[in-house]
Amino acid sequence: MTISFETPLLDTIADPLALRRLPPERLREVADELRAETISAVGQTGGH
Repeated sequence: MTISFETPLLDTIADPLALRRLPPERLREVADELRAETISAVGQTGGH
């Protein structure tokens, strides 16, 4: 079963500068999206 998450904010970040330009209050949202994306990817491909 594949579970995909929407990552609208993460999808707008193309490079480190784009991440630095985000206001601090948006960083939690980026972290949440990145966490969900990582868990989804590892769940499909396996870990170690």
